[in-house]
Amino acid sequence: MRSIRKLLKTYISAVAAGSLLLSCLSPFGPVAAVAAAESSAPVLLVTEIHPNNTGDDDYEFIEIYNNSDRTLKLNDYSVRYYYPSDGSMIPFQFPEVSLPSGQTVVLWYNKSAKTVADFNSKYGTSLNPDQIAEITGTGFTGLANSGSRGVVIRDAAANEITKAIYVTEDIGTGLGVYYRSPLAGTEQAKLAVLQAPTPGTLSPGQVPDTPVHLPDNEPPVITHTPVTAANVENDVIITASITNPEDTVAGATYNDIVTAAVYYKSISEPTFLSVPLVKMTGTDFSAAIPGTELKEAQLQYYIRLRTAPIL
Repeated sequence: MRSIRKLLKTYISAVAAGSLLLSCLSPFGPVAAVAAAESSAPVLLVTEIHPNNTGDDDYEFIEIYNNSDRTLKLNDYSVRYYYPSDGSMIPFQFPEVSLPSGQTVVLWYNKSAKTVADFNSKYGTSLNPDQIAEITGTGFTGLANSGSRGVVIRDAAANEITKAIYVTEDIGTGLGVYYRSPLAGTEQAKLAVLQAPTPGTLSPGQVPDTPVHLPDNEPPVITHTPVTAANVENDVIITASITNPEDTVAGATYNDIVTAAVYYKSISEPTFLSVPLVKMTGTDFSAAIPGTELKEAQLQYYIRLRTAPIL
């Protein structure tokens, strides 16, 4: 067996040489990159929760607002039903949702297979199917009409970006809660309680005047488990999980693709050779360094990513 040593120096020099064009992974563990924001407000906001509609419980909904300057794919986030008493949560499932900047989507618990036309008739709205998404969840049977409940939104790295909570006194039959941006932390403030439902419509003061700016060239999120030993009789398999926050979204202003490669060399060799990291399934990538390249007791390698617009 020959050992494989990864050098932090390689990672640092690569970043210094091309930090404007590429992102690199240190082979010492996972690196998660998130977009910087000019505003402290979350990129997504819960703007209304209506847990107790009049009549049969067929029209409960949660309204979510895109507070960024880009189209976001809501499926890149995790929206969860939240129990503040013990912190437990139920993840919602919903179809693909592309949410334009400054727009809302209504997440509807449609337990009786009603139609969008039924929903519009109930609330006197004219929402189109792209503005409504039906939600389900394992163990979820509807928004509670009493006690303390809420909605939590997490990003792709499982970081909580916002949450909205209501208690029994905030709601009534046919009355729900309007929310605004958090005053501090991630918990949103209540703009008004015991309010008539307004799905798809915002009230003054609910959202910031200026959306969160998401910069271009948002780095991918990549996880890699270092290879520490190899056998000259076999190729060295390098694997990584790469998630691109700028994955293609219909109508988005950013549509970057990611390419990746593994650069490697023996200690005495002056230059690195490379092999491409090939996408396998989902976010999994793989590359093979030929076993014949294990010429010395140590082999250095690093992973380099490049992003480029889809033209």
